[in-house]
Amino acid sequence: MDKRVSSMRLMPIDRRQLMQGALAVAGVSGLSSVSPASTLAQDGDDGAPFPVFNRCDDCAPVSGGDARAFLTDFWQNNTNFWKTTAWLNAKRLAFNTLITHTDHTLTEFKPELAASWDLSDDGTVATLSLREGVLWHDGEPFTVADVDYTIHAFLNPNGPSTIGPALGLDLLVGADAYLDGTTDRISGVRAIDDYTIELETTQPVGFLFKLTPMIILPEHIFGSIAPEDLETAEATSQWVGTGPFEFVRYEPGQFAEFKRNDNYWNGVPLLDRLIAVEYQDQATAVLAYERGEVDLVMKLAGPDLDRLRELDGTLIVGAAVDFPNAYAFNFQRDYLQDPRVRQALMMAIDTNAIRDGLFGDTVQLTTSPMPHPLWTNPDLPETYPYDPEGAKQLLADAGWDGNLEIELSSYYDDQTTRNLLAAVQQFWAAAGVKAAVRIVDVASVFQTWVDGEFDVAYIGAQGSADPDLIATFIGCETTPEQGYQSFGSNFWRYCNPEIDAQFQEARAIVDTEERRQAYRDIQSEMAADLPYAPVWAPIRVAAVRENLVNGNWAQDYVDGNYDQAYETWFFAE
Repeated sequence: MDKRVSSMRLMPIDRRQLMQGALAVAGVSGLSSVSPASTLAQDGDDGAPFPVFNRCDDCAPVSGGDARAFLTDFWQNNTNFWKTTAWLNAKRLAFNTLITHTDHTLTEFKPELAASWDLSDDGTVATLSLREGVLWHDGEPFTVADVDYTIHAFLNPNGPSTIGPALGLDLLVGADAYLDGTTDRISGVRAIDDYTIELETTQPVGFLFKLTPMIILPEHIFGSIAPEDLETAEATSQWVGTGPFEFVRYEPGQFAEFKRNDNYWNGVPLLDRLIAVEYQDQATAVLAYERGEVDLVMKLAGPDLDRLRELDGTLIVGAAVDFPNAYAFNFQRDYLQDPRVRQALMMAIDTNAIRDGLFGDTVQLTTSPMPHPLWTNPDLPETYPYDPEGAKQLLADAGWDGNLEIELSSYYDDQTTRNLLAAVQQFWAAAGVKAAVRIVDVASVFQTWVDGEFDVAYIGAQGSADPDLIATFIGCETTPEQGYQSFGSNFWRYCNPEIDAQFQEARAIVDTEERRQAYRDIQSEMAADLPYAPVWAPIRVAAVRENLVNGNWAQDYVDGNYDQAYETWFFAE
């Protein structure tokens, strides 16, 4: 397909010319008013590297108490760490990574299970000195064997893991031979002694960034399980880790219980227990918070957020994530292969009006696929031009069939997203595009994408501390047909060899400033060609009791690969 037929020139919007009552025209009613951004505590407040809710430097730490938190669907849908790196912040209740980030700028790294490390001048060899004296929850010592096992297990071609490439493990020296079965060892993974490991990659790949979302698993538990049995093994759902809290039990549909790890290497946690509570929907969770049944509830928006802002004894805290929500196009549909159609669909939507009417300060407008400040291209505008007449003209030029009905789908099933989809449906109708809305069950959405059974989908696009992860999201060789079927794969079947080549060059750059410019150039190409259309980066918003203090909140930030510091949370007297 010709990807250079037309390029949309993105231009800033004059906010004074926003269409009054755009959402009323879109046919959406019952919208909540949204408070200004100044009411939301965000990252960096009070000098904290991440949002520290209810910071209380003068409070004497108090041991004891059970915190109950609604973390949406992490336990129901993401206990299988072989399939996703998402919701790492929830997994970090029980597990640790080798290194984390010191602050939200992503310019510094913090030791975790790796006490220190050295990176070769050419950026291809990382030597990590592991922390000694760490115990697994069952009392066994943590050693280099656990790191060695974890790397091999996440890339094992006979096992259930689909996230090896997302972690950059396929770029280790010898990974190709390991993947094709000609060897049972990755030669670029070398255990030097019980507490030293050397990792060598075929080229500089920002490897320290890629290590931050990799939880370390216990070899003494998983090593005796055949790779083909790992996904269904009890250990996959029991979570024996080295983290601050130990898994106790899971009652499906009710809660997952974690107790304090008295042997935690980074200090004994102050809370006795942390209980992840399940509710059927967001509204039920908010009601439970209002009744005092939970201490923290996350991912608030719309009327629920408005109500809790006014609740006494509650702090509203939020942090931007580093991946955008976006409209993804299925390139198996002939009509979506024409860039004029993709451009027209975006020009027909008044994104500013939808943001103002539905999301307010809970999203941050962006057209960048890499909205983190370290990588984002500042020359990109924050939104697409709203131009319904221009959209009609592009569609006419592309020979659009006005009788064609396309499907607009999403796996988000909250009312705010339903209102969003209804608004987009009406904006498209005004431009001459018929659309049907469908909510896809989250449990089956991956299979829907693998099968290509969608037209345009409103999704949470891929993000990471390392922007190279986006290469798998749109790469010519990372489609389901080529075995890539985890989140972060190219379900959309987009292919642009020029952008693939740009990613190949960018990942080989060692210097951070040069690498940053290379990714800025990639973003410009993506904005012109629209493999998918980012619209805003969510700001994950939570309500928390004011007496639950010194907690670190940056939910979903760079896939959660920062220090959540669960061990520091406590109830102030």
